[in-house]
Amino acid sequence: MSNKDGSPSVIDWRLMDANQKIVESRWKQQQIDYNHSVLASLGLPYREMKGVQSFVRTSGNTTLHLRAGQTSMSDGTVKEVGLPFGAKSRLCLVWFVSEAIKNQSPVVTIGRSFTKFVSDLGFSTSGYSIKSMREQVKRLASLSMSIYVKSDGFTDVHQTYVFSKFRVITSSDENQYDLFPSEIEFSQDFFLSLIEHAVPLNRDALVALRHNARALDIYQWLSSRLYRIPVNRSQHIRWSSLKYQFGTPTQNSYSFRARFRDALKQVLMVYPDADVRQTKTGLSLRYSPPPITRTPKGLL
Repeated sequence: MSNKDGSPSVIDWRLMDANQKIVESRWKQQQIDYNHSVLASLGLPYREMKGVQSFVRTSGNTTLHLRAGQTSMSDGTVKEVGLPFGAKSRLCLVWFVSEAIKNQSPVVTIGRSFTKFVSDLGFSTSGYSIKSMREQVKRLASLSMSIYVKSDGFTDVHQTYVFSKFRVITSSDENQYDLFPSEIEFSQDFFLSLIEHAVPLNRDALVALRHNARALDIYQWLSSRLYRIPVNRSQHIRWSSLKYQFGTPTQNSYSFRARFRDALKQVLMVYPDADVRQTKTGLSLRYSPPPITRTPKGLL
């Protein structure tokens, strides 16, 4: 990520600053966010997929199938919205999950706390930046998903909407055509699953990686996986499996590996305790402490 003259880029400095802050705060109070363990392992699309209403990712024996939904219009009609995508959609989803966990409530109000979250991430709260964040919120609010878990001889299928309901404030302004959710409510099944399977994440790491959707996915995946590996054991993940989980259907293997390695390098800057080694055939993962050293009881 360095500049052409070899000097550190803005992103380099941000990653180095985050690394220092994370190392120094290991045993201090850390700002914690959360995601569901399934969504921490199987991410959203990286780029906008115009005209595409469904998306599939696979990791091991688990497959996530996402389907885009609809949103309300100010004239009473509805229209289809696209799938959420990119880094901002991931950060919005983390905020929703974190608010639900911290407040122990499936209902999340989108107001000043969301604006503060956007600001804390380093994004502008006016103009294009906040508009693009709001677009991702709208797409997430109407998203539905199916989770397929393969076992010996059978497959369990879990079908749900991430959110069972979302509220929009109607307006008499004829120019406000596309309405924005003011409140969302997680479905009861998803919320209960979330309480049981929440993965703690370090806010400083998320802020540092806010420019890179794949890096955010890798960071969340390692956060949910490394501490579960038995001590003195290792797990090997092949490049072909990593491509299914973190690549795109049209991407060739050489391009995927180059982009994955670049993203992984950034992730290891903000997860310095992660014991991850690259091999010719993939990655070797070893037990590592979680990125959050102190968490509320029952959430890790």
